[in-house]
Amino acid sequence: MIRLVEAIRHFRKIRGAKDKDRLGHVFDTMAAMGSKRYDETRDKYLADPQYVELVRSSPSLSDQIADLDSLQQMDEGSFGRAMYEYLSSSGFNHDKFQAAYQTTGLQSGEDELLRAYDCRERDLHDVIHVLFGYGRTRFGEIATISTHYWQGGASGYGAITFIG
Repeated sequence: MIRLVEAIRHFRKIRGAKDKDRLGHVFDTMAAMGSKRYDETRDKYLADPQYVELVRSSPSLSDQIADLDSLQQMDEGSFGRAMYEYLSSSGFNHDKFQAAYQTTGLQSGEDELLRAYDCRERDLHDVIHVLFGYGRTRFGEIATISTHYWQGGASGYGAITFIG
C-alpha cells in the first residue's frame, strides 16, 4: 500500500510538470512500485538462449530507433517507415528520453545483459504505439502503458493505468 501511495504522489506531479520534467515523473511513478513483476518476466525471457541472442544483437532496438535517417529511408508502408513518421511527427528526442530514463534508477546496474534488456523494454513503448496505432493522446499513452503491463511489464505500468 505504501508503494501505491508513493506512486500516486509522483503521478500527481505529471500533469502540472513542464514537458522537460514530465518523463522523469512518469519514471519516478514506475520506480515507486518496485520491480518484482518486471524482474520475474525478465528472468523468464532471459532463460531462453534465443532471446538472449536477440537482446545482445547489434544494432540494438535503441540504436535502430535513434537512427531516424535510416528509418526515413525505409519503404512506404514498412514498420520502419511508420516508426520514423511516428517519432518525427511527435518531436521525439531519443537522446533526451534515454537521459531521463538513466537518472531514475530503473536501469539495472553493471550487468551488460540486464541493461540491454532494460533498454529494449524501455524502447518497446514506442514500438507498441506504432504497432497498435496508439497516438500520443492521453488515451493512447494509457493504452500503450496497459499493453506493456499486460505483456509482463513493471507494476508501475499497472499503477499508471489505474491512476491515469
